[in-house]
Amino acid sequence: MKQDKALKKTLTKVDPGGLSYGFDQRVMNAVYVSAEKKNKRSSVLSLGLVSLVSLLIIGGAVYLINAYTSFSLSLTFPQIQFSKESRNILFFSSYIAALVLVLLGFDTFFRRLKHNKEK
Repeated sequence: MKQDKALKKTLTKVDPGGLSYGFDQRVMNAVYVSAEKKNKRSSVLSLGLVSLVSLLIIGGAVYLINAYTSFSLSLTFPQIQFSKESRNILFFSSYIAALVLVLLGFDTFFRRLKHNKEK
């Protein structure tokens, strides 16, 4: 209680006209800019960390496959003979996969467009 009264007394003595015009707005703009930079930095660092971990996992898998199995990573591929039915299924599956990727791309594009309009 004693501190609250002392704080109120000190605040009433402060001259409210001491700040320049637009000071609050400039300070808030600076706070928003620094928060935006922090968010961008954290998202870039997160993306970098996820990429690094993914590459390490892939590299570890390749090393383990190469070191502990008789699998060779040379570029000599065996000739694979597909039957007509399996080729049809492969082409159809590839078509569906490509269609899904295109639709996901459109979805992402339009969501970003909508999000930018709301800002």
